[in-house]
Amino acid sequence: MVLIDGIKYSCQTCITGHRTTKCTHTDRPLVEIKKKGRPVSQCPDCREMRKTKSIHGRCDCAARKNQGESLALSLAAPSVRAELTRTIPNSQISNPNPRQRNRRPR
Repeated sequence: MVLIDGIKYSCQTCITGHRTTKCTHTDRPLVEIKKKGRPVSQCPDCREMRKTKSIHGRCDCAARKNQGESLALSLAAPSVRAELTRTIPNSQISNPNPRQRNRRPR
């Protein structure tokens, strides 16, 4: 296991072989080791409110943040909007399903 800035890394072969703590491979591509257990689904603010005020509800802070970003994107200049929107390569647009390429039209 390689420790870089407090984050644990291991190579993919050691991860699949359940040897992450023994991994010392620095010449292979390293992958961040995920924490054990179920991932946290709430942001720190909602989690703190749940603990202090006994309020248990779904965290929608990310949805509100995304809604604010989409509003900012709609108000942005067209040149900025073009840079911020995701583009799809031309090959995927012209041929969305490669299996249908060789079929004859009916």
